Amino acid sequence: MANLLRTAKSGSNWTTAELDAYNITVIPQTKADFFGTNDFPADPTEPSMLGFMTNESRETATYKRTKQLLHYLDLTMDPEVGLHRVGC
Repeated sequence: MANLLRTAKSGSNWTTAELDAYNITVIPQTKADFFGTNDFPADPTEPSMLGFMTNESRETATYKRTKQLLHYLDLTMDPEVGLHRVGC
């Protein structure tokens, strides 16, 4: 096979051809199947984590730490988010 130049890119920008090139297979699984157990800790009581699980965006979050966590997740999906918004 030819020497292909492979550059770093966000996982959301990968194509099926790149997944094939790296021999990556995505298999949908339940949480229990992935971790091999159903014995998980109780639901979190930390307000920022509860907010993370119930808010779809940081604009609707009430706790600062929840807004920060959702902002970091936004950055992982689209690094340009950080270029357009200042602060959390």
